[in-house]
Amino acid sequence: DRHVADYLLEEVLQRQPAHVQTFLLQTSILERLCGPLCDAVTERDDGRAMLTALEQANLFTVSLDNRRQWYRYHHLFGDSLRQRLRQTQMDSLPDLHVRVSEWFDRQGMHREAIKHSLAAKDYEKAGKLIESIGIDVMEQGGHSTVVRWISSLPDEVIKGRPFLCILQAWVMLYSGQIEIAESRLLDAENALEIQRQKVDRRDLEIINGLIYSNRAYLAFLNGQHAQTIEYAQKALDELPDNVPLFRAQTGIYLGVAYRYQGQLQEALITYNEFLPIAQQLRGRIVVQISQNL
Repeated sequence: DRHVADYLLEEVLQRQPAHVQTFLLQTSILERLCGPLCDAVTERDDGRAMLTALEQANLFTVSLDNRRQWYRYHHLFGDSLRQRLRQTQMDSLPDLHVRVSEWFDRQGMHREAIKHSLAAKDYEKAGKLIESIGIDVMEQGGHSTVVRWISSLPDEVIKGRPFLCILQAWVMLYSGQIEIAESRLLDAENALEIQRQKVDRRDLEIINGLIYSNRAYLAFLNGQHAQTIEYAQKALDELPDNVPLFRAQTGIYLGVAYRYQGQLQEALITYNEFLPIAQQLRGRIVVQISQNL
């Protein structure tokens, strides 16, 4: 509401001392606040004291825990502050978001770090962060989150990072967007060809394994069961044991393809190896191809 916003800005914000106004505006980009985080954003050392003072002054600051460590601004107040920040200090926004992203990254809070890297348009850093936690997020069922992150990146950044291409292709396959998935697999293969000498051995195994795994699923969708078996076996040869999500799904592709080829003994052996893993992961992932068992 315009009148509420005017009141918050004119009667509340502008009545504060200049250093308080600056603090409020700069920290308004945060969904929740604590002293050290505010210090990182404002490049000052009075974050904890400022939050305590704001709460005691009833200045639309809400405590989120009993220890008075985390706070947030009232939603309307926060919205009004961000509006004023964009109006008066638009050029400073990228730097503010970079500071926030760096702080969250140091704390191991990578989801928040990704959000602020994207807001800062620091796409290279965002890409690295997405790669570092993408598998874990997907194992927890966060496929749409990973796709949303990757889709926020410029196309040239995605194409230059084979692992990002594969993660996006993998989710696109399961959402039925086959053409996009195939295109991203080609992008991954092209990028890997250029960067092969620079890629860590473990990362190279995972990337190769995921390319083969996705190719196996594509072949299965096209009814090419012999090719599914070939690609799935190559994928399992490459994928390390510490990526059970991808090994389990690849194993299921292999078992189903064996069954369709009439190789029932091989199918049974494969199911016995990989179905327990898939069942253990249930609730965190949806093994869609198991519907074909």
